[in-house]
Amino acid sequence: MKKRNIKYYVIDLLMAAMLITSVFGMAHITLDEAMATDGTTSGNTITFKEIVTPSPVNASCDDSESEVRARLPQKVSIKVYETVSGNTQEVTWTDAATVTWSGIQGYDVSRTTAYTCTCAGTVQGDVTYNGKTVNIPTPQTINATINMAASVDYKSSSLDEEGFKATIKSEDIEAILNAQTGELKRLIDQARLNGESLSIKINVDEIDEDDADDDGKIEKRAKKDHDDAKIGKYFKITVHLVVGRRTINSPLITDTGDTKIKFTYTIPDGMKSSSSSSSKGTRKYRAFYYHDGDGHGLGDWTSGSPLSFKSSDFSPYGIAYYDESSSSSSRSSSGSVSTSTPGSQTPSTGGGAPKTGDNFNPRIWIYLLIVCATVASAAWILLQDTKDDKEKEDNN
Repeated sequence: MKKRNIKYYVIDLLMAAMLITSVFGMAHITLDEAMATDGTTSGNTITFKEIVTPSPVNASCDDSESEVRARLPQKVSIKVYETVSGNTQEVTWTDAATVTWSGIQGYDVSRTTAYTCTCAGTVQGDVTYNGKTVNIPTPQTINATINMAASVDYKSSSLDEEGFKATIKSEDIEAILNAQTGELKRLIDQARLNGESLSIKINVDEIDEDDADDDGKIEKRAKKDHDDAKIGKYFKITVHLVVGRRTINSPLITDTGDTKIKFTYTIPDGMKSSSSSSSKGTRKYRAFYYHDGDGHGLGDWTSGSPLSFKSSDFSPYGIAYYDESSSSSSRSSSGSVSTSTPGSQTPSTGGGAPKTGDNFNPRIWIYLLIVCATVASAAWILLQDTKDDKEKEDNN
């Protein structure tokens, strides 16, 4: 039997070392990353500090005590001191501890106006959060404030002015008012406390081109869609808060949040195709409006009447039209034009966008270097062996 060359034993040892190094290295990296994720390195200590008082809870005077209690948070946040490698810092465990609520103090089912009551709760025992555990040594007491608001009647609203029609349901009215901020929110909150009815009122007024926007931005936006587009009429749509029987003229509701109001507009005879121009083809219409210094489109170009569109921002509007024919020049079809409102566009980053930061473990480079060196050494030995064999053959 031919004796095996010592070089092959060396290669076997190198390959075994490469395999052991790879397995050990990746296991070490995985362990390090797991420890970094949950933070449970040896020597850590976690000490309870305090419970974070929950935010006030809102309820209705029409709610029963059980319904009010159901609105209270089931878990509360706690603050702890965490020591890692000798460094102590205060951290908050969000919604980590289960709370047990007792009876509601001051709850009165007979009240019909707004008032405030409180509810006491206790937290105790071990609390585990993201794999870490801290002990709350004695029962900790926590109080929650409950704002009992009077029952609010949200009245639906309708519009029928200047050819525009719209109907807003009561549940949409509530959502629109919930989206308001600043002075409007203060007025709404006060009305709710007083148990006053709430609604909105929409006004539509025809205006001149000069009053519509700066530098004809609405018409310029329409012409981006079609070279022959013209603005037939300009309107100003305003949305008012109504508290009880009072219409609030200032501030106006300029943004209805996620709730869009649907309008239908009956095209007047003066904007329809005349018999002399009917040979040009179908007349199409689209709504545009001015917002944040620029013109924006709503809906698609459509033919016929009425024209329908939805909007959540309110300012001057224009109804545009053009006559569709084979000879007309159109820069873009209605389906390719963005109809989203300002602020709703999400810039595309693309799949190749560079990521910030580098989480690659440097140990991986070291282990890869060892593996590459091992493979290179084995290859060199084999190459030398082949070279020696060839020289022997040539000599023979």
